[in-house]
Amino acid sequence: MGIRTVEHLTLYANPDRFCGNPNIARLDNGELLLGFRWAEGRLGADWDPTLRPVHMRGRSPRELARAEPRVIWDEDCGLTPYTCQLSDGSLLCVFNRWRLVSSEEAERLGGRARVREGYDLTGVPAPITMLRSTDRARTWEHLGELWLPRYGPGAGFRGNMVELPGGRLLFSLYVQVRPPSRAATSLLVASDDAGETWEAVATIADDADGRVGFNETFLHRTGEGTLVAFLRTSDAEGHLFTARSRDDGATWSEPTDEGVYGFPHHALQLPDGRVLLTYGRRQAPYGTRARLLDPECRNIAEADEVIIRGDGANGATGYPSAVELEEDLVLVVYYHNTGGELPWIGGTVLEIS
Repeated sequence: MGIRTVEHLTLYANPDRFCGNPNIARLDNGELLLGFRWAEGRLGADWDPTLRPVHMRGRSPRELARAEPRVIWDEDCGLTPYTCQLSDGSLLCVFNRWRLVSSEEAERLGGRARVREGYDLTGVPAPITMLRSTDRARTWEHLGELWLPRYGPGAGFRGNMVELPGGRLLFSLYVQVRPPSRAATSLLVASDDAGETWEAVATIADDADGRVGFNETFLHRTGEGTLVAFLRTSDAEGHLFTARSRDDGATWSEPTDEGVYGFPHHALQLPDGRVLLTYGRRQAPYGTRARLLDPECRNIAEADEVIIRGDGANGATGYPSAVELEEDLVLVVYYHNTGGELPWIGGTVLEIS
């Protein structure tokens, strides 16, 4: 039993565009919906004014590779679109945003503004944007913006959304609760009206000493109903931490260091209950890795690590997302580069046994 690579695919590459941070979903009609962000030329910063969220669609990986990206939010500084389909068939798309500011406004904002030296760009976080589609991503409407008054518009998101059996939606934000410390806290937010409004309901992980940060969080609900948070960390040697909730997110265990390097993470539940955990490796050899976990995601460090891609040229690799194609076959998407080219969106078909 294990993981076998069937083939590698280039899903989208453009010598004149930075492409990064993909997400893939399988819709109820069988279509694959691939989202990622792109920018003109090299990425100047996360507030590069040419950044846009885009979607591609197809019924197979090869058809997806022949598709053309479509911009879904044509405004400055729209980042990676995370898209999920709800039980009522509608789609929600969520992405971070930045707002460009003048040097005068940056001076007034002080530590809230971030400057990328050499690119003449200054940006501040903007509220998270939410879109909704009722026609399988052919058209989108602006659903609203999410920001928590206590933290202003600076909350970040990169992970996923979980729909509980009763219809409640959950996802995780990361915020700074002890500025000027940049160690982030992972919060759980919830919606009981299909994404119209949101509220913070719990703290998933926090270091009271402000040393270890918990940011990009992927949530997975096991077959037994346990929520497992796969937490990207800062100042913890790149280790994965996990936290667990047995009451649908109301309370969480203390975060545990799993002793596994790599980030951020994606967890896909397979038909037999096992979980395919994929994650990026941002140090040599650069690329994307995977482990097969038991249904409750225990003993992660003891699961064999499999190299999906290990030929990356630098840290602009990883950010994987995975979807089941058919029985025993999974498509993992990621961004990657193997030399001097701009990062591109790749995919690998895996056979799971």
